[in-house]
Amino acid sequence: MKKGGTSAGLTLILSFMVLFSPFSVQADGCSDGPGTSTNPPALTTEIQNALSCFADHDNQTVYDLAPDSDKPDRVWDISGQFTLAGVYNISHESPDPGATDYRGFSRLRPELDLTWAAKISDNWRCRIGGKAFRDFIYTLRGYHKYTDQVVAEYESEVELTEAYVEGTLLPALDIKLGRQILVWGNTENFRITDILNPVDNRDPGMVDIEDLRLPVGMAKLSYYTGDYSLAVMAVPEIRFDKQPVPGNDFYPFDQPLPPEDKPDGGLGNTEVAMSLKGIFPGWDMTLYGAYFFNDESYLKTVGARNVVIGQAPLPDGALAPIVVQMPIYEQRHARLAMTGCAINAALGSWLLKTELAFTDGLQFNTTSDKKTRVKGLAGFEYSGLTDTLIVVELVQTHLFGYHKDMGMAPDYADENQFEAAFRISRDLLHDRLELMLLVIARGSKAQDGAFERLTAEYELSDALSVKAGCVFYQDGDDFLYDNIHDNNRLFVNLQYTF
Repeated sequence: MKKGGTSAGLTLILSFMVLFSPFSVQADGCSDGPGTSTNPPALTTEIQNALSCFADHDNQTVYDLAPDSDKPDRVWDISGQFTLAGVYNISHESPDPGATDYRGFSRLRPELDLTWAAKISDNWRCRIGGKAFRDFIYTLRGYHKYTDQVVAEYESEVELTEAYVEGTLLPALDIKLGRQILVWGNTENFRITDILNPVDNRDPGMVDIEDLRLPVGMAKLSYYTGDYSLAVMAVPEIRFDKQPVPGNDFYPFDQPLPPEDKPDGGLGNTEVAMSLKGIFPGWDMTLYGAYFFNDESYLKTVGARNVVIGQAPLPDGALAPIVVQMPIYEQRHARLAMTGCAINAALGSWLLKTELAFTDGLQFNTTSDKKTRVKGLAGFEYSGLTDTLIVVELVQTHLFGYHKDMGMAPDYADENQFEAAFRISRDLLHDRLELMLLVIARGSKAQDGAFERLTAEYELSDALSVKAGCVFYQDGDDFLYDNIHDNNRLFVNLQYTF
């Protein structure tokens, strides 16, 4: 790892780890000492299979509006949360003249998230949700201190987070229409087969993937038979990842990117996907296939322009301009085909998981040939320690047909890339306090970059909670991690749920 926050980060990490010890290993559902909580014995396979019927087959929550027997019938419900978020940057140096000064407070953002759910009939329901925020840091510090792109992208936003209707067409056939999030795979920190929804990368490392996904409008048909389920999706709304913009402290380039050619939504560019899942005693397996647009753009040369770079003397003493041709680039999104699978196996306190994805159709500026990439993950979750969960995930990516020119500008592609994630969380004070440490590194020795996030979340009441933490970044050879060591920050979120 490189400089910037490393020593301070390691000190905080070591202090944080002390809070997790001593660990108390349980066996047969009993604690090993006084003062430790007691976990119930493991559920039998029959009970687990029965309970799995209440979960959405694609890892989404199913909201049951059926009333309690002693309460009046309700066919609709409104829920939501209000969050006040603050961020304080702790490592920025004095900026260059004309550059944005990101020292000190960099966020003061109230955010409102509302959801309306209604039960249309016994077999049909609908759900509409949205969120909005406004960051007052730009008003307090002055708009003139930020680029126009930063103000436009970060000051305020209104997002329709979900708007769908779902129900049963036939006894074994369900349909879900509208804007939604569909999660593929079971990984905590990486995206292998999870490719249907874009993500918000404007503040990398600050929150988990589950809070980053952006909804898209799609139609989903699901067919169930025995232990198997088949889902077919059509996605006519084309959205791509949200990325840092010029002037933001996470923007990795010196110049703005070229214009982006975004495919229009509609029938002609509709993305299609399908999954086949089997649930068996102690394990499950899902096969995936998709034809979609790459969220990451590539730069395509679409022309050239003459640029004067100097003057050369002529024999008569006159000066002649020295002209070179500079390429004109445009951002484009390639159409990709992906096939993959995910397998999860439960062995006592262990959940073993693996994912594999083959993606074809990748395009680069330095070659006209379309490339194929394979990306695989192996990991586990361990819950055999008292009120503690440990997650380890390892990812290896290989790009077929690679040549060295692809590693230079403007592609910056890697033939092989290793990534690793370690997460540990523990509940304390009768589950009112949760402590969490997350470490993600790129490269076998973190030479391509890394970050660590420490958080503590405490429930002040059933409806009110406070979450505080810090994030430390390390530079790396990967251009996305280059020169981000001074982005270390503290954050506090006060959240009210209703």
